[in-house]
Amino acid sequence: MPCVHTPEPTRPPPPPPPQVHAFACGQNHSVLSADDSVIAWGHGTASGELGFGAGAKKSAARAEKVETLEKLRVAQVACGYAHTVLLADGDSDVVKRLPAWTPAPAKEAEAGPSGEKGGPPKKKAKK
Repeated sequence: MPCVHTPEPTRPPPPPPPQVHAFACGQNHSVLSADDSVIAWGHGTASGELGFGAGAKKSAARAEKVETLEKLRVAQVACGYAHTVLLADGDSDVVKRLPAWTPAPAKEAEAGPSGEKGGPPKKKAKK
């Protein structure tokens, strides 16, 4: 029987590498924005710096996507000792789902935490 050459199956080309937009390191964690994903990793982060959500794990030895922020377009990332801040496109659907914090009207802004008016107590002048 003659030897028949069968060609090797061809593989599709690999996908292009992700486009990293922003990267930052904190005390014990790192966060980056790539394409439309936020990726975080670190250990000893008890304050939610990784962004995995309330009740979720507090550390990740390997880089993991923050699923709740999928499709978020991030321009900048800043990390510190116990925080992560993302500067994101306000038109993103993810941003629209976040709770809104708006400035209080002037009269409400003057009230202290227990409802008293005038802000923090004033020091009395010494005589």
